Amino acid sequence: HNIADLVTLVENINPSLAKKLAGAKRLTKYAVDYRYPGAANRPMTRVKARSAAKLADKVFKLISAKKK
Repeated sequence: HNIADLVTLVENINPSLAKKLAGAKRLTKYAVDYRYPGAANRPMTRVKARSAAKLADKVFKLISAKKK
């Protein structure tokens, strides 16, 4: 669940893609903190949720494009 670790792995294979994915490291906190009840220190807001979803969509599109 550690997106930073995954980006580091990508860096070894495709440095230019890793640079594009650098912002994705922020998604790590959503993979754990908001996934499990009671794990988050602060409540999720609509703004945070939209921002995270937008970033996740960008990451998905970048990775999907590389698979083709």
